[in-house]
Amino acid sequence: MWRRTALLLGAVACGPSRIAPAEPTAAELFTPPPRAPEGSGLFAEAPRKSARETSGDPALGALLDACGGPDGALEDVAASWAAARAVGGATPTSVKAASRARGAPYVAPQVWIASAGPEVGADALRARLTEWLGHVRSPRRCGVGAARSGKGHVYAVVAAEAAATLTPVATRARVGEWLTVDAQLLVGATDAKLVVLGPSGRPRPVPTTFSRADAGGHVRARFAPDRAGAFVAQLVADLDDGPRPVLEFDVYADVSPAQARERPAPGEAVAGGGDDAEALSRMLGAARAGESLPPLTRSTVLDALCAAHVARMTRTGRVAHDAGDGDPALRAETAGLRPHAVGENVARARSVATAHRALWASPSHRANILSPAFTHVGIAAARSEGGDVFVCELFADDPG
Repeated sequence: MWRRTALLLGAVACGPSRIAPAEPTAAELFTPPPRAPEGSGLFAEAPRKSARETSGDPALGALLDACGGPDGALEDVAASWAAARAVGGATPTSVKAASRARGAPYVAPQVWIASAGPEVGADALRARLTEWLGHVRSPRRCGVGAARSGKGHVYAVVAAEAAATLTPVATRARVGEWLTVDAQLLVGATDAKLVVLGPSGRPRPVPTTFSRADAGGHVRARFAPDRAGAFVAQLVADLDDGPRPVLEFDVYADVSPAQARERPAPGEAVAGGGDDAEALSRMLGAARAGESLPPLTRSTVLDALCAAHVARMTRTGRVAHDAGDGDPALRAETAGLRPHAVGENVARARSVATAHRALWASPSHRANILSPAFTHVGIAAARSEGGDVFVCELFADDPG
């Protein structure tokens, strides 16, 4: 997600807010958020206190030292992954869904699993993990887990970028109940905004205060669900390489999580086969049509800009709006374009369908997909040697 802020934040916020039924009183506004019960998944919190002891297994301690600070929720996920693999079973859900269910608000947790017999020492495991960690941004939070298998042990590490901390916020709420989001950025940022996505429709930014500091900044925002259903709250920070989600959590208003299971994104049914970029274009068009928005016109110039950016991301293995080639607005201007509004979605996934689903599920990325300000789009996709697909969607109001 990237957008030229002045115009597009205004475009996203147009119309009456549907996530603020009534203003809170002064007393409510300054009431500290409640503390989360230990081990509770009823609150999103980052980090969650670690209760696991690793000193009894040198390998667990070595893996945690290599990865970063511990997080109790990620430890629970890592332990369940290790246990499932040790008996040859399949993990029941995605690592992101499992982390969110335990109250971990990290944007993109990833899992590393290794089987090791008695002959494999802690140093060797640590070296293998360190190599894998090269594509997980710092600062990180991690959970480690182990389980006995027939040939030794299975070790699992769940690692996530931890660019911010989050004071506990309830993930179960009543319609109209005000929730406070209080976060501390741990990386340099120039601004931050909380974006909330309801059970349907377009996401909306909510009033957010940001106090900049040398090492990051403090963020505070409040919102209230206006209807029953599942909401997603996402904190987007303006960082050195462009706007990027740094925290994300679910809120269930008068429904249980079981009533709001992950569903395919609009358009997945028309993904089909063949060219990845064309499949992504069909899914994007179907998603907009489902919200009664006009189709976007494919631009060959924007396609070329996307293709060059995807090639760079694939080469570096890093998903970013500025991968050393400038932000989307600069790239468009360098190509001789003069649009008034520019936005970009980038992602890495195992398929274009899962990339589209991830972008649709992200409030800030869906804002680009459904923005009425855009009239043109460029799309590109490329496969890495490992089989992952890198995608780019570059939106503009008029490429000129």
